[in-house]
Amino acid sequence: MGEIVVNQYAAIDCYDKEGNSLVRTQPTFRLGGPYTFSDTQNKFTVLGCDTLAYINGSTENKFSPQIPSIVAGFTTGCASYCYRSMFVTNGSCNGFGCCQTSIPKGLKNFSVNIYSYHNHSYVINFNPCSYAFLTDQKFTFRGLSDLGDYYRVNNRSIPLVLDWAIGNQTCEEANKTSDYACVSQNSTCYNSTNGPGYRCNCSAGYEGNPYLHGGCQDIDECKDKAAYPCKGLCTNTQGNYSCECPKGKHSVDPKLYKCEKPFPVSHVTLGKSPFPYQILDLLHVIFPLLISIIHHCEKKKNTIVEHRHFS
Repeated sequence: MGEIVVNQYAAIDCYDKEGNSLVRTQPTFRLGGPYTFSDTQNKFTVLGCDTLAYINGSTENKFSPQIPSIVAGFTTGCASYCYRSMFVTNGSCNGFGCCQTSIPKGLKNFSVNIYSYHNHSYVINFNPCSYAFLTDQKFTFRGLSDLGDYYRVNNRSIPLVLDWAIGNQTCEEANKTSDYACVSQNSTCYNSTNGPGYRCNCSAGYEGNPYLHGGCQDIDECKDKAAYPCKGLCTNTQGNYSCECPKGKHSVDPKLYKCEKPFPVSHVTLGKSPFPYQILDLLHVIFPLLISIIHHCEKKKNTIVEHRHFS
């Protein structure tokens, strides 16, 4: 999925020590064109110790070529409480000062509603404000510093990830039109996984721009052994590469393991057949051992017979 990152601001709800509202914002965001809010890269995030926030919006998804895009409304949210600052942990959105929830696919617009149950009266000394925003899931909660510094949070750039796709058609539908975008010979079409539309990628083994004629060019894997390992002789092919050991050497897998010469074996000729010295040496060890075992068994058998005879 194609992605871009934009900056946006949070919904805010702040109070003074008497419980009077100082500032309250409840923003609305709308996307046009090929963009949707990424459901895999974003989380709805709420900061505060006396806070309840909702995100409301509408989604647009295409489930099959035969069915038009379906628009549906949704609401989700979370609550965050902590009556003592000791419960707040840096880097942890566990419900104490910070909570998060996922959003659905195909989200094109949303608004945020934010509330306080007690006007922050129980936590005013360390948390006068609540914040809620949709942001990149890489967001890191900074504990009490995020709860107490209104200007720091309000002026902080909050990254938001957008997915983009081409048009409202599936790959199958678009491929029949004159403006089909995947024009490079070695390109592949993918249906959008977040809302309607499709995208193009270069096929495996190729790189470049799939939206240009001849834009996807063969990757010379032999020039990048970190990404395409080869411990032997590398040969680049169209869309792939081969890796073989040189003549006289072998490896279980030359892409991963070094090519080595076979273990040297000396031979002695018995008649017309070659017979390895190693086997002769092995027989010299095995035969005496077998004779010793047989001798021990016979001796034990005779002892048992004598014992029965004289008892």
